[in-house]
Amino acid sequence: MNAAGIIQALITLGVTVKGAAANNITNGNIDWAKTVGSVLGDKSTAASVQQIFQDLQGSDIDAAIGEVQAKQKALLNGRPLPQLSNAEMLQYDDLVDAQLALATSDLKNAISSGLTAGVAGFIVNSLLPYLTSIASIVIPLLL
Repeated sequence: MNAAGIIQALITLGVTVKGAAANNITNGNIDWAKTVGSVLGDKSTAASVQQIFQDLQGSDIDAAIGEVQAKQKALLNGRPLPQLSNAEMLQYDDLVDAQLALATSDLKNAISSGLTAGVAGFIVNSLLPYLTSIASIVIPLLL
């Protein structure tokens, strides 16, 4: 799976878990264990989530980071950062954000662990907001 595919898969996973989390709030707090139980308790959702994890586990995250770095270099086109236009600077910034998201040990640990309460919280609270804020710019750049 390429970098754009990995980002899209992570967003799909995050939105799926977030939807389940919205239905598992007790006393103002998300019950991540119930959220995971809810996701894995629904046959079609569980199959989709398990497939996403299998696809992600089979992906080369380091190669995806390399794709992002290559796109950064292409955007720079030999110029220093201050010479980028405002639009290019924003694109470059979003690519750096994508690189940071893919490079975290938290993501690699989450992918290898599968869906646990801790992974669900990380995906919804940390990863999903980050990825959804950059997806509309980064995914087309990476395709």
